Amino acid sequence: MSADPKAQGLPSIGLRGPDGAQARILLQGAQLLSWMPVDAGEQLYLSPASVLQAGSPVRGGVPVVFPQFAKLGPLAQHGFARTRPWHLDQANSDANTAVLSLSDDADTRGLWPHQFTLGLRIHVSGRELHLELSCLNTGTTAFDFTGALHTYLALSDIDQAKVLGLEGLPYVDAVDSTVSIANASQTCCCSNNRARHCAKLPSVNWAFQTSWSGTLVKRCAPHCQIWRRRATGICCASRPHSSASQCTLSQDNAGSARKACICCK
Repeated sequence: MSADPKAQGLPSIGLRGPDGAQARILLQGAQLLSWMPVDAGEQLYLSPASVLQAGSPVRGGVPVVFPQFAKLGPLAQHGFARTRPWHLDQANSDANTAVLSLSDDADTRGLWPHQFTLGLRIHVSGRELHLELSCLNTGTTAFDFTGALHTYLALSDIDQAKVLGLEGLPYVDAVDSTVSIANASQTCCCSNNRARHCAKLPSVNWAFQTSWSGTLVKRCAPHCQIWRRRATGICCASRPHSSASQCTLSQDNAGSARKACICCK
């Protein structure tokens, strides 16, 4: 565990692989704040308006959403996992992998009456970032939950970003609840302040394509949300409604200075 300016005084850990790949993780929320692949700069966006303080959500990096997505339930937006202190279970000798966990306690059961253990494995190597989120039911009663890895990716020019693999699929506009179908030839991208929710995705990979980094491939659960906030970012979210999910983001080429963000959950 070490101090870092990005963490603004909150407890955090740094990962640095033998090849030079780096990451910085807050113990609050097990939130990835920084990812720098080999021979590349910062790949994650952190809002300049974010104030990092204990118990407050951080807008940027990779927040963990659990057990509720957005305001689709009785809990605070995106649930409580992102503001709870997590336990560092493992950091390997090469310092490029960390495993963290969060278990229920009296405070969480007062908000959500279930027993669970969340696990998050973070691994950096070369130009790849691997995130694995799992949930174990440690009680005797089944429960439903929603989880997501709410990833903000930094971009130099958001208008050059494309989301591939969702062409021809129906989606719901989250702003006005209208249902539409994307044209078969249309790459998926939202206008400002709009959001699309796609369900029942085919079992194929979908990807973000940008002018600066080649292709970022995402493998995850069969629900996604794509969101563009003003002119500064797109949010693409996969929302698993199951016991575990795995996401892999791979970068083909080095990026340049970032001025906007893309967010994938």
